[in-house]
Amino acid sequence: MAYKALYRTHRPTTFSDVVGQRYIVETLRNSIVKQKVVHAYLFCGPRGTGKTTIAKLFAKAVNCDSFENEPCNKCDNCIDIDGGMHPDVVEIDAASNNGVDEIRNLIDKVKYAPLKAKHKVYIIDEVHMLTAGAFNAFLKTLEEPPEHVIFIMCTTEPHKVISTILSRCQRYDFEKVSESDIFDRLRVVSQRSEIKISDEALRMIARLADGGMRDALSILDQGVAYAGSEEVNETHIAEIYGLVSTREILQLIKAIGDKDTNKVLACTREYWKKGVDLKRFTADIVEIAKEAGIYAFTGNKDLLERVSLDEADELKVGTDKETLISIMEEFLDVLEKYKVSINPIAYFEMAVLKLTNGESNRETIPDSRMSNNPTSINTVAEMAKKLTELGVEEETIVSRETETLVFEEQQAEFVFETEKLPLSEDTFDIEQLLEVLVESTKEIKEEDIIKWKNNNNFLASIEFGKYANLVSGAEIIAASEDNLIISVSSKALSDEINILAETDAMQEFITTLVGSEKNLFAITEEEKKTLIDEFIKRRDEKTLPAPVFKEKKSSKIEEKNVEKTVLSRVEELFGVGNVDVEEEKVDD
Repeated sequence: MAYKALYRTHRPTTFSDVVGQRYIVETLRNSIVKQKVVHAYLFCGPRGTGKTTIAKLFAKAVNCDSFENEPCNKCDNCIDIDGGMHPDVVEIDAASNNGVDEIRNLIDKVKYAPLKAKHKVYIIDEVHMLTAGAFNAFLKTLEEPPEHVIFIMCTTEPHKVISTILSRCQRYDFEKVSESDIFDRLRVVSQRSEIKISDEALRMIARLADGGMRDALSILDQGVAYAGSEEVNETHIAEIYGLVSTREILQLIKAIGDKDTNKVLACTREYWKKGVDLKRFTADIVEIAKEAGIYAFTGNKDLLERVSLDEADELKVGTDKETLISIMEEFLDVLEKYKVSINPIAYFEMAVLKLTNGESNRETIPDSRMSNNPTSINTVAEMAKKLTELGVEEETIVSRETETLVFEEQQAEFVFETEKLPLSEDTFDIEQLLEVLVESTKEIKEEDIIKWKNNNNFLASIEFGKYANLVSGAEIIAASEDNLIISVSSKALSDEINILAETDAMQEFITTLVGSEKNLFAITEEEKKTLIDEFIKRRDEKTLPAPVFKEKKSSKIEEKNVEKTVLSRVEELFGVGNVDVEEEKVDD
């Protein structure tokens, strides 16, 4: 018989076996005991968190011949449902059966009574994939189904399910499973399957799974296959996924604390040659340094997750608190620089040199984005000299030195224009942005959103890659013929985009991306809410600024905008459901 994957072999057969989702399990269990089962449920949440598994358990429980608090797993109904052979429990993959015809076929079968069980249960996976026509065809049946029918819909994207469907379901939001719960479950599965694996490897798998129990079991499966007859350890998992073990990172942090430049650079170059994901490696250094720092300041072992108590004590003795803070700050800065770098190891090694040679002073070292200090060239030259002394090839040094100098040269071109930015930390020029909003239209925004999707095509571009990576993930808030407002995740990122927006290179990129020359304004999510609230308030008070339209179109567009109500204008600009607007703010 073919090998059966661990996530299939160890799928929970009772509610007690489910990892995490405690409130969901308890609520469903109580609804069965108290006979308050409704006709439609919506299970939504990240992949691998137990949506389909709990749907099947619920189907077993409502049809179990001797249910008390758990399915018995002994009666014919339980056995057939576990085997996927029960005629009254139907699983539908909406990703491949998403048309009107498929839903009409389902509706025709719903009206027939169950063949064996008390209830017919339809589990519709990836329900958000249904077409608009299919949703509408399903609506009447979902609203008034036969008494014997239960619908359980599962989705990772509930926002794509139409509101009329959502309002007819009991909604359950599944959360990512905690690392500790995943670790405990992996340990149980390993024991049941007689898998030899270290606790360190289990912890690494739990972190890699990112809240998905199914992903965790798949990683464990892969680790067992890679280790062969050996015990699975942290090194095996790290090699599979291009990671560095916690123990190695601790040794690296300790070497930085000891100012051992040779050791740190040698290790870094070795990891780079092995294909280690440098961004993840840097993030792991920050995370472990943070934990060690918190423990060093508080002495509270309960706050430790990534490192053991012995490891934290060892690091506490070998590395002072100030060094741990410097490591966190320096590498957090490096993570930001990765976004605009085609050679990230250059920034990593620069950070190492600063840390191991006592040059890392976050208060006196200016942000590279704002620096036009003439001594920066000397600093790079000194670091290049140091790298040569440490045995780094001259060719490598030249390429990294050139990249750093080009980066600083580009920043120097616009550093003196930063006072004119609309969104510096102290000056949020809301008037200028309101002018852009007043002249923006839904049609132009929709056209630009379509064009904006081509940004991914520029991520690897030599000419525009830096700018494409900066705005990757940004959301278009409003667009006019001459202006574009986007929202991004952080203040640092919005400031950097606004600074670059003043340069010819960034303007050329935006022109290439959206097909016309436009001024670009970046704001954060918090600033977006402030802007929207102010727009609504000023629109109510009829004190919005006059739009800066091109003369040939001003009268027509302005007349059209004046006719719009507050609510319709806000919905047009920002999209229904994308902004919380209080009723009292928008009533005419």
